[in-house]
Amino acid sequence: MKALEVNNVSFSYDGKHDAVNQISFDVLKGKHVSIIGHNGSGKSTLAKLILGLLNLNHGEIKVFDEVLSEKSVQKIRQDVGIVFQNPDNQFIGATLEDDLAFGLENRQVPREEMKQIIIEFARKVGMEDFLNSEPANLSGGQKQRAAIAGVLAMKPKLIIFDEATSMLDPSGKKEVKKILLEMKKEIKDLTLLTITHDIEEASLSDEIIVIHQGQIVLKGTPIEVFQHEDKLKEIDLDLPFLIKLKKALAKRDFDVSDANNLEEVAKKICQ
Repeated sequence: MKALEVNNVSFSYDGKHDAVNQISFDVLKGKHVSIIGHNGSGKSTLAKLILGLLNLNHGEIKVFDEVLSEKSVQKIRQDVGIVFQNPDNQFIGATLEDDLAFGLENRQVPREEMKQIIIEFARKVGMEDFLNSEPANLSGGQKQRAAIAGVLAMKPKLIIFDEATSMLDPSGKKEVKKILLEMKKEIKDLTLLTITHDIEEASLSDEIIVIHQGQIVLKGTPIEVFQHEDKLKEIDLDLPFLIKLKKALAKRDFDVSDANNLEEVAKKICQ
């Protein structure tokens, strides 16, 4: 089943220049897809179109077989969660617990069930000890983990991460990437769409879509996309460090092609 269908979509802010130009792609249910490109590439505009925050000039978007329109957008948003770029803009409650409760209250979840849900999803992201904390006292990584807990508590079918690690320090980015990997393993049929300019983050996904000047220029699995090193360099995108390291070691007759991380590379070299 397709979680998301984007069919020949175009959009212009000024009526002259297309921010998104005839883009088409599908995201299968349960898959993790990353849309990558630099600022101005059109990727964030595309995210807003998928959420119904902007109206299409041309084309069609379907979310779980429902055509996106003014009539259907509220229904579709019941199935879609989003984690935004700035963690400070995502909190409403005075404490983390209050914030997690807000969305559940809007859906009229009974109080006792709400408490169980809050604890369950705070635990999933390692934030169960911070439920009484004020958001202002949390680190950037903790804030994004809390935001993810709030989205998960609503039990969406699709979660969009819109530059969710771009304002975090390396430690915070590592925290969020770890949660992403855990979500993929633990939550069956959850579909993830990551909007990012971070090639390292995109490498965690099942499929990568590269956007430049409003158009798709590359699409495929990470391995397939990373084979086009020259094309990536043309649009100022670099290969992930792990891929570059593997290539450098291969030139020295070290075969670490099946290593999934730096630790595995180190072990193979030491064998």
